[in-house]
Amino acid sequence: MDLLPSDHSGVAQPASCILLNARSLRNKLVDLQSLLVDDQPSIVLVTESWLDQSITDGLLVPSRMYSVYRHDRLSRIGGGVLALVSCQYHSYQIRIPSQFSCIEIECFEVVTDLAIYRFIVLYRPPDFNAMGREYMSRLNACLRYLCDTHNTVILAGDLNLPHIVWDTGDVPFDNIHSVFFNFCLNYGFNQYVTEPTRDNHILDIILCNDPYALSNVNVVQPFSNSDHCMVKFDLNITSHQRVCRDTLYTYDFDNCNVDAITEALINHPFCAAAPTGSADEVWAQFIQPVYLAIDQFVPVRCYNHTGKVAKIKRYPRHINRVIRKKAALWRRLRNSRTSDNKAAYYNQVATCKSLLFEYE
Repeated sequence: MDLLPSDHSGVAQPASCILLNARSLRNKLVDLQSLLVDDQPSIVLVTESWLDQSITDGLLVPSRMYSVYRHDRLSRIGGGVLALVSCQYHSYQIRIPSQFSCIEIECFEVVTDLAIYRFIVLYRPPDFNAMGREYMSRLNACLRYLCDTHNTVILAGDLNLPHIVWDTGDVPFDNIHSVFFNFCLNYGFNQYVTEPTRDNHILDIILCNDPYALSNVNVVQPFSNSDHCMVKFDLNITSHQRVCRDTLYTYDFDNCNVDAITEALINHPFCAAAPTGSADEVWAQFIQPVYLAIDQFVPVRCYNHTGKVAKIKRYPRHINRVIRKKAALWRRLRNSRTSDNKAAYYNQVATCKSLLFEYE
């Protein structure tokens, strides 16, 4: 196989991400497929999925282009969280201890050339009574467990905490808002959503403990007929890939020589002598043997990049017109939140949803 030399320059390429509150995916599977086709996001984080065992992963992503990580609410209808991660990236699920099984939370990590990124997607029901305080206490303990890592952590979801003023730090002391805000301060998280996502409140939030990991955070029109706006953002990461013309080469870690890699790391120069030189020189001394082990003992597989592009679904012209009109009505509603603009937008959403369903 004719391969290009590995490019380990460490230049980050953004991965497009979407956070959305679905208010049930059960009747919005077509809308989800439309979102994946139109936006082609790398990572989709969903709250209030409302899924159960009757909706399989294959129904969510028929093309198998995404890894699916989900936590369904089993006790009653509603809630639940879901994450879709492009198979372009190497990702795996982080198991959550059984004592936190009642918390609607999912955790996974994405491995890149630059770092490992831990994603936590969660949903907190809008309870502010004794049950809500107990739930927040368990959630706080679960988040502290999951954030006990040296990796970059991205925490996203619908917390239903409308009274936190993130830019000024004003927060009510009610053992719910205050507990979560103190957790964010203790673990060095910054909140990146600055515009309301439902009515006049910031309910859907994105937090990260690395100030350079996220960019281009924007609040956009809701998903389907949800009453929450979506949040789009970029994550500055790279995948383990090699690109040559129209062919994409990617490392096949599932079939790597684990024993050989282990032996190479045991014999790493750092194990024999302390490193010397500047910080950049020490980093080069450490990372180059790791890259060499990957190149030697991890096989490479390829697939035709142009073939993937050719499979993009195209909607008829009349559906595209309806989609564009929906976007225009959303911009009008965002600038002027009148009842007439709201009614016009959601009427157009219903029309769009009906046409997409009939087409599929």
